[in-house]
Amino acid sequence: MQQVNFQLVANNAAVEAVRYVLQTHVLFSVLPVSEKRSLEPMLEVRRYEAGSLAGKQGQPIDGMYIVYTGRIRLKQEADDKVVSVGVVTENATLGEMSILDDSDWNHDLVAEGPVEMIVLPAARVRALLQQNKVVEEHFKRFVGLVKVGERLRTLLGKASYSAEEFTQMVSELGLKRIKADGAVFKQGDNDPRLYFIESGTVELVRQPLTGDPISFGRVGRGSLIGEGGAVPRLSLDLGKLMGKTP
Repeated sequence: MQQVNFQLVANNAAVEAVRYVLQTHVLFSVLPVSEKRSLEPMLEVRRYEAGSLAGKQGQPIDGMYIVYTGRIRLKQEADDKVVSVGVVTENATLGEMSILDDSDWNHDLVAEGPVEMIVLPAARVRALLQQNKVVEEHFKRFVGLVKVGERLRTLLGKASYSAEEFTQMVSELGLKRIKADGAVFKQGDNDPRLYFIESGTVELVRQPLTGDPISFGRVGRGSLIGEGGAVPRLSLDLGKLMGKTP
């Protein structure tokens, strides 16, 4: 059985990689300098060779993983078959909930070529959280928004904004629970919000002036809906951030 295998990297490049993540990652970027300094020695740079495992399905997640370079393929075993369920690339975050609660990997993390990942070990950071309330409250507030923050960065593209401005945008995100057969929003609603599907599926349905409703298919976890209403307003806000006038 293949086991997790990696090499720790400890050189100037590794130090720079860690500091870059502390300055740019949504979970760290707006922390005070003193808190960043307390986290810096905990972060590890791990190197994986092609085909090696960074995590194994069913085994405990030992920390938060950030892909610094390379690609990680996610594979899952079900019904005695191993299937690929996706690929994550640079800046993707995996296992972030483990820094607050115990959890297991629900897939294998397989390196596609050489990969470097920056890892915040769960055991070490939990000890810090017991002593540092500033970091504890920040992590409790933002750890659940890491994935949404990554999607928001993709949506913003090359727009210019500071770490503080980005964190402010993420902090304004909220959670909306929808019951089965309930509507996220209804046709004709003026809803200028962008929705990120964290779990479940949503059917996209249009009601024509006459006749039966038309289904345009389903979207699931990781999908964005509502860009048509949210993006124009978001573009205006970014124009202000970049010193442009509408």
